[in-house]
Amino acid sequence: MQPVPWTNARRDEFCEHMVLYNTGIQRVAKDLVRQVVSRYLARETATIQVLHSIKTLAVEMSYALAEGDWRHLGELLDRHWQLNQVLDPATTNAPINAILDRARPYIFGAKLAGAGGGGFLMLLARDPEAAAALRGTLAQEALGGGAPVPYRIAEEGLRVTTSGGNHAD
Repeated sequence: MQPVPWTNARRDEFCEHMVLYNTGIQRVAKDLVRQVVSRYLARETATIQVLHSIKTLAVEMSYALAEGDWRHLGELLDRHWQLNQVLDPATTNAPINAILDRARPYIFGAKLAGAGGGGFLMLLARDPEAAAALRGTLAQEALGGGAPVPYRIAEEGLRVTTSGGNHAD
């Protein structure tokens, strides 16, 4: 895995565009993961093709991030979301679709993080003003019972800290 080759200014620009929304919907994904892994191990052609496409999208997303090509990144997020739905049509549901429908005028693209069906929705706004308006709309309407979530990009990867102050990288 390679880090995204972006500058601090580009990273900050990305953060101005990205809206993270906790949908308030929970889904246990262990059965989905088991199903996808089983289909992969059985060498099911459609599953392998989708997984390969998702891998290719990750590389393209890295380039779009590095270049600050937000429109293209949004298109790639949408394509990833479509591929997730091919792997598992239950990845989406009516409340998620309602949130996405409401967000569409503000965004270039979106997808649910993880296996889908709920959790965190990543919304790539058209510009910082659209991101601010979207955060306001989502907070005010509490679509799906969720809320926008502040976040930051980790500089050094995952770090777990215990209450005693010890940490593991």
